[in-house]
Amino acid sequence: MSASGVPSVFATTHWSVVLTAGGIDSPAANAALEALLRTYWKPLYFYLRQRGQTHHDAEDLVQAFFRRFLEKDVVREVSQQRGRLRSFLLASLKNFLANEHDRATTLKRGGSQPHLSLDDANLGETSASEFGASGLSPEQVFDQQWAQTVFDRALKQLEREFAEDGKQTQFNALAPFLHQPPGPDDYERVAAQIGVRADLMPTIVRRLRQRFRDLVRTEVAATVATSAELETEMRYLVELLVK
Repeated sequence: MSASGVPSVFATTHWSVVLTAGGIDSPAANAALEALLRTYWKPLYFYLRQRGQTHHDAEDLVQAFFRRFLEKDVVREVSQQRGRLRSFLLASLKNFLANEHDRATTLKRGGSQPHLSLDDANLGETSASEFGASGLSPEQVFDQQWAQTVFDRALKQLEREFAEDGKQTQFNALAPFLHQPPGPDDYERVAAQIGVRADLMPTIVRRLRQRFRDLVRTEVAATVATSAELETEMRYLVELLVK
């Protein structure tokens, strides 16, 4: 393992499988690419909403983009461009919109084309005016949603680890400390809930936060090709977090 602590991550992620295919029409690479699209579709959806698309039209465009993307021989293009998954996805969507907009908007859900399950009951509740009021560019919205996806996936993995150890209740009690500092008597209250001494709480919370940071780092490493890109993306995540 190198000093960065991520070679095994680079060797086994979906993105690495796609990149190392080297342009070969590999079933494994195509399956990995589809898995990535299914994971990171939401930033694309929010990008389209910020560009003025309605909820349903944005969903339809993402669906059409995925179908067109997976139909074409994109593995060669991806392997040549390498770099960050985030940058590649957004550039590919922009190119798709420029070249395929008319065709894409005719591919409605429920038609003859296969439907990829991208349902999220909460997405349609955000109005166009709310998107416009944010004052952010579509690219900024895309990046923010990408960051949120990374954090959400890391948090779910952390919860799974606690649940597998039979500590779901402990996770539920400790999770708020991941995004907010403890208030007066918070450590004492939570310590009583999870059955530990209050003086151990600072160490427990520090370890919780460190594990979460490690999982975020692993998630980001799964979307880049090199250690240098990983460090750049991690710094950018911090910038997005403090904005």
